[in-house]
Amino acid sequence: MSKNNTHTYNIAKTALLIMFISTVGRGLGLVRESILASKYGVSLETDAFKVAFSIPTMVLFSLSASIATTLIPVYTDILKQKSGDKANYYINNMMNIIAFISYVIIVIGIVFAPVVVKAIAPGFQSDAFNLAVKLSMIMMPSIMFYALTNISEGYLQANKVFAITVFTAIPFNLFIIAGILFPGYCIEAAAVGSLLGVASQLLIQIPFMRKSGYRYELIIDLKDNNIKKTLHLMIPVLISSTFSQAYLFISKILASNLAAGSISTLDYADKANYIIYNIIVSPIIMVIYPRLAFLHDNPKKFCNHIMSTLNSIIYIAFPITAILLVLRVPIISLLYERGIFSRQDTLATSTALGLFSLGIPAICVYALLTKAFYAMKDTKTPMINDIFIVVLNIVLSLIFVRILDIGGLALSVSIASTMGCMVMLIRLKRKLSLLNLKKIAETLLQAFTASYLMGALIFVIDGLGLFALDNEPSFIIKSGVLSLYILIGIVTYIGLLYAMKVEELEFIIEKLKCRIKNIMSCH
Repeated sequence: MSKNNTHTYNIAKTALLIMFISTVGRGLGLVRESILASKYGVSLETDAFKVAFSIPTMVLFSLSASIATTLIPVYTDILKQKSGDKANYYINNMMNIIAFISYVIIVIGIVFAPVVVKAIAPGFQSDAFNLAVKLSMIMMPSIMFYALTNISEGYLQANKVFAITVFTAIPFNLFIIAGILFPGYCIEAAAVGSLLGVASQLLIQIPFMRKSGYRYELIIDLKDNNIKKTLHLMIPVLISSTFSQAYLFISKILASNLAAGSISTLDYADKANYIIYNIIVSPIIMVIYPRLAFLHDNPKKFCNHIMSTLNSIIYIAFPITAILLVLRVPIISLLYERGIFSRQDTLATSTALGLFSLGIPAICVYALLTKAFYAMKDTKTPMINDIFIVVLNIVLSLIFVRILDIGGLALSVSIASTMGCMVMLIRLKRKLSLLNLKKIAETLLQAFTASYLMGALIFVIDGLGLFALDNEPSFIIKSGVLSLYILIGIVTYIGLLYAMKVEELEFIIEKLKCRIKNIMSCH
């Protein structure tokens, strides 16, 4: 058995618990969106809420993403020196500096909330504009909690504590759901719930930080060498993240000038598109990143980890695309079509979902490639690549939105992501000569072929109307039939990969056979 396959199996075991918790958390996220859609539909209120909800993350995403990305490799290097005091000093220093910066941003954000909303959604008329300003001012303090949560998550993951960082999505969504369902159905209550949800993520992690050895101290030392190192790595990531957010900014501007509810349509489709990525692929990358940061000075082991994880992600991503593309209408119908969310809203959202789904393989692979560069302390290459993706995305959006309306914005994301992923893979090969592009190409071909055949089978079954999925009014029956479709697809896909003698799959099957044999022998 190869080391690559052993590594793949170990990653799968480590990530399994995280995937389960993530499934619950993301499932609640879909329930949250479903309840919001049911109560407010695609309306002025949801547009205002979603713009306000996105402002704290858009304002701070660049900073928080750069913190989360650069903290782990710097902190890991400190741990290698076996200096617990230095590690604690570094985390406290980061916490206090970022808290102060966040406070300043919050004050500025509240004062200039009307300007921020006008910039993000220039097409909003007076009612939508005033509501968005009010909601954004309520949610603005969440900026500090977002930032500090990123530091606490980085600290815990570097110390191999993963599950709690994913678990926090559960109370986060529960608080928002409680706000949406607050008596009187006041959208302002949903904003308060969002703020409390973000705060809960940080508060829940603090006891686990203490258990891992963290002790708070009031330290602000801008001259600390580790802070300087972090700042040096952060600047390119900050620029990269800022440009990455630009496409969201442009999309909202373009969508705000389309029919009322277009921002919500795009957002509902985007959330449905990312649900499987967040449940399956994101935990894998979460587990592998600290390991990559630890092995960055061992090219052979580092490359082996990249190859095994990359192949696993490709085999996961392609069937997700096929399922979302073929079953886009029933999926959106199941998730959102109730209350005042109409059939017309379902069709518009499913069109965006189908075009978004084409970029899933690229988005999944790109996330890993970016972490590989960050682990090697190369933050400039991802920055350059992200700028390329954003510029291409903006150009394509301006072209396709005139032709395909909301669908054009979704298609632009998929095309730009795919092009950027291809460029990034070439750049990584130049840096890692041991990277086997032939093996990656073989994996891509196998995954694409099996996914295409799987998708064709589901399309034929759906086309024959054997289960009459679209006409079924019952949520339970509809979800059961949709699950059956997906199960048929997954079994077909795995069978095709097994027929192709995919090495990773054969290894996992052998491992499972050994486990079953051991269990049987014990009885």
